[in-house]
Amino acid sequence: MAAEEKRFADAGKIPDKFLQKRRAQVEWMKETEFCVVVSQEQGEVEEFRKWKLDILPHREKMMHRDLDLEFKKSEHPSGW
Repeated sequence: MAAEEKRFADAGKIPDKFLQKRRAQVEWMKETEFCVVVSQEQGEVEEFRKWKLDILPHREKMMHRDLDLEFKKSEHPSGW
């Protein structure tokens, strides 16, 4: 994004609507919390450790938060 914005600035132009929309999407992604949701299974902690992954923080979110409801909030720009 920065390279495209620099080209516009160097040419003395204002970024077009497409570039402005992409910038807004990038900013939204930087502020967004991403969550992994997987079905729980016995022995998953050990299984994920084999792949050098820690499932515990993700499992904690899945157990103590309503991620389905959070995803459906109107602030979630799913239409992008």
